[in-house]
Amino acid sequence: MTEFDFVFPNLSSLRQRGGLSSRASLAKELGCSYLEVPCDFVKNRGEVERTGVPVGSPLTPGAVAELYDAETRPAPLPYILHTEPSLPRRGEYGIPSPPAPLRWYDRDWTDALVEMTILVAERLNAAPAAVEIHPGDRRNGNGDVVAGMAAIRDAFEERFGTAPAVLLENRTDGQFIGTGKAIARFWAHLASAAPELAGDCGVVLDVQQLYTKTKDDFLAHLGAIPPDALKAFHIHRLHRVVPSLADPIPWREVFALIRELGRPVLVNPEVHHLGLVAPTMAFCREMTASEET
Repeated sequence: MTEFDFVFPNLSSLRQRGGLSSRASLAKELGCSYLEVPCDFVKNRGEVERTGVPVGSPLTPGAVAELYDAETRPAPLPYILHTEPSLPRRGEYGIPSPPAPLRWYDRDWTDALVEMTILVAERLNAAPAAVEIHPGDRRNGNGDVVAGMAAIRDAFEERFGTAPAVLLENRTDGQFIGTGKAIARFWAHLASAAPELAGDCGVVLDVQQLYTKTKDDFLAHLGAIPPDALKAFHIHRLHRVVPSLADPIPWREVFALIRELGRPVLVNPEVHHLGLVAPTMAFCREMTASEET
């Protein structure tokens, strides 16, 4: 049977930001091996009021101290930092704010994001096992993102003596890597320009977002993704319900691909409510079990 290393997702019912200890007991009860910890920019009015930092801005050292728990013991589980996805926000006075642009082409911006991840990891008293990033708009290129991945790894190597995996999540909403063919082009660039990254780094495939982007061409785009690029998966149906074979997403083919990888797979059952986590994990196990019998 295909082995899953499940990631306990960042739920809407959790105290946001927080820490590792506050998530660990729930994660262990469900059989999750990793924790997801949000590491996005200032994202709402409450955080603006608590930190004094404008919405859509990287966290300052003081903001990190305000928003995250100070962990003093060894990490109860390995964790994954999920960085800014470039979503619309609501800032001070509830005024809508456009998505914070992701500027991998700008070294100063990249350095600020990298420094923020280091600050959060220091607050949590442990380096992450992986850092998830997002592509940004078409002002970015594959080379810019690969350079950002290398910068993240180098910074953690220098500070903690260990380099996390860096995983790029495919996105819709105008970001430049959203289809299977775009993922394939990204991977070709990474494997050619930075082969030293190819073992640990790669893509975390959000299956729902790939379907949203490609619809009737989903299977062609799924098949275009080089298997070696696939390091992890986000499995959900619009975050709000347990996935089902009645969904328009062809889950049988998705899990056939996962099985064919022939290695343990990191899976985030990326739902928003605690009661959906265990059923989504069970769906993953059932899908691979039914294919392998």
